[in-house]
Amino acid sequence: MDTVQVPDSVEEGDRIQDADFWFIDGNIILIAQRTLFCVHRGETINDCPVVQLSDTADDLRRLLRAVYDGASFLRHDRQLEFSAVASLIRLSHKYQMEELQEHGVTRLKSCFPDSYDKFVRATVARDYSSPLTRCVPEDAIAVVALATLINDTRLLSVALYICTQLDASILFHGVKRADVPREQLCERDFGQFYKRTGNIMLSRAAPTPPAVSPRRRNADNDIGDG
Repeated sequence: MDTVQVPDSVEEGDRIQDADFWFIDGNIILIAQRTLFCVHRGETINDCPVVQLSDTADDLRRLLRAVYDGASFLRHDRQLEFSAVASLIRLSHKYQMEELQEHGVTRLKSCFPDSYDKFVRATVARDYSSPLTRCVPEDAIAVVALATLINDTRLLSVALYICTQLDASILFHGVKRADVPREQLCERDFGQFYKRTGNIMLSRAAPTPPAVSPRRRNADNDIGDG
């Protein structure tokens, strides 16, 4: 068909067509938040169904860009923002797109490596970006959720450790992004956090014992003996 009409069930005044993914020959409309995406379902039909999604428009747009522009969007000589990689992992996992999820995880682990040497270098430099992905230490909060989502315990351990390096205000209040709700550790995450890193945090919080001279130590011993 030549054009797609938005069904009456969609209130057009409250919706906007995505600038990048509105194909006139598309045969399915996806709605993420207030944004309409007209794409291809893979078969020719007379009617164009509408699917309301719980995903954010930015997440869906990035997934569609990976699907439609995969050759250029996913090439390994292109550095992606962390937010794009996170979107790719979230939605590829949700929609069971294993190759895209693997690609996203590879990019993520280039910044949060489970190799000891690479991890130490990144931690000392406080620079976790890689040629594949641009990120900052605060992204570790989102990585905790991603690692939990895909059940990657090694990635979770790395992310939780990096969280111990964050300022307390960031750790407890999270990070606000324009495209997703505030990213912060949930109650379950804090449970994992203290289980895995509690000893580290406690050792940092413990006061340094006061220095005691040999003479004072001997005097204390004498008192104890008496």
